[in-house]
Amino acid sequence: RHAGIVERAVHYLCEAARRANQLFLIPEAIAHYRAAMRVLDEARELTCQQKIDRIEISLEVGKLTSIYATPKVYDALLRSRDLARELGDQERLAKVLNLLGATSWLNSRFSDAVTHLE
Repeated sequence: RHAGIVERAVHYLCEAARRANQLFLIPEAIAHYRAAMRVLDEARELTCQQKIDRIEISLEVGKLTSIYATPKVYDALLRSRDLARELGDQERLAKVLNLLGATSWLNSRFSDAVTHLE
């Protein structure tokens, strides 16, 4: 894939997700964000910016689904945690860990919540 195509696809999918979210079309917003994550996941190697985008997108999905987080959402957040650590991005790491902790707590995974929030 041409690098510019990936960026444009992610941009437009995220824009569609934001618009859907503004219209309270949450399932559609989640679907667009997940499509954007799939585009990034299919890229051979992620640039630094693409890793940041991947983290930000999974945070948005996590916010929209934290009460009924599925294993896929949880796994996406774990991947974002690893990317944030790889980038040395403490701010995004803190956001991901906070959301992982809240998601775990809301889904009665209390020991996981404590681990993520420590």
